[in-house]
Amino acid sequence: MKVVANATVQGGVVGGDPSETPKWVQPSYTYGTRYVDGTSLGRIYALPAYVRGKLVDAVTSAPVVGASVRLRHASGNAIAVHVLTDRNGIFRLKPVKGEDFNLQVVGSGVGYENGYRGCEVSGKAPVVPTIGDACQSDLGDIGRVYVDQLPGPA
Repeated sequence: MKVVANATVQGGVVGGDPSETPKWVQPSYTYGTRYVDGTSLGRIYALPAYVRGKLVDAVTSAPVVGASVRLRHASGNAIAVHVLTDRNGIFRLKPVKGEDFNLQVVGSGVGYENGYRGCEVSGKAPVVPTIGDACQSDLGDIGRVYVDQLPGPA
């Protein structure tokens, strides 16, 4: 078996039919393929082991600093990966294992809405109120997520 692992891709074993290309990294030995030492495997594809993006104000596109961002399974169960956006609004959640996630934003502590990354509309991914309204977040770089400011005191 040929094992793939590092800090930027999800690890596993090279799987699939040895005659097929492209080859993919599989999560377990069950789906692995045995190769003779010295076999040229060509290009092997693997899923990223992180989710990276930028949280921005929906009106001004200014970075949102200090908001909490985490991943949740579609069931709503939290994954033990949680970060705050940096001074540029950037977040990077790692390491991530698996594929089916929703991105949750908790921006109320810094004056922005709470919710989940929604489906892109006109090239912009807004925040929606419930996980049922959310779209799954891709692994790797997901781009900008647009959040609305909370109304100020009346």
